[in-house]
Amino acid sequence: MLKKKLIIILLFLVISLSFVLTPEIIAEATEETLMSAGISTFLNPINNNATFEIIAEEEVLCINRKFQLEQQRIGEEFAMANVQKSLNIRSEPDESSERVGVLYKDNGGLILEQADGWIKIKSGDLIGWAKEEFLLTGEEAQAMADDVGNWLATIETDVVRVRKEPGLFADTLGYIA
Repeated sequence: MLKKKLIIILLFLVISLSFVLTPEIIAEATEETLMSAGISTFLNPINNNATFEIIAEEEVLCINRKFQLEQQRIGEEFAMANVQKSLNIRSEPDESSERVGVLYKDNGGLILEQADGWIKIKSGDLIGWAKEEFLLTGEEAQAMADDVGNWLATIETDVVRVRKEPGLFADTLGYIA
């Protein structure tokens, strides 16, 4: 019986304390210092649309800038095969070393290393050494790549919206899945 009374008293204390502390918790939660989140942030155009548009424009500019920087980086670290048919790629920077593959005309790769008239490149799964005299680098490689190459983008999501123009609020033309 005493045990039951103690449990009842403890329950009463816990419930009483929760009522006493509730206004304090509510007061803390309504302060303006808390960040808002959830779907209401996007559905309430009065409060958040202007901020969202600024962020969207910044993200578009950021993506464009990243693309420009990537083009520049690749241009500096890129080599194109300057041959009629194909270029032998070797395991070591030596003509007598094992041939591990070929780099065909109008194909290129990223420069990994340079040594004594040889360039180590990576093209797809192929990694090896090629004679520097048969490769274009720098602006010449970039010009050739622009002339014969295509940019390839990898999408790491399930669906991408194709928009009429840059921006999150532009009309959607279709979807890529």
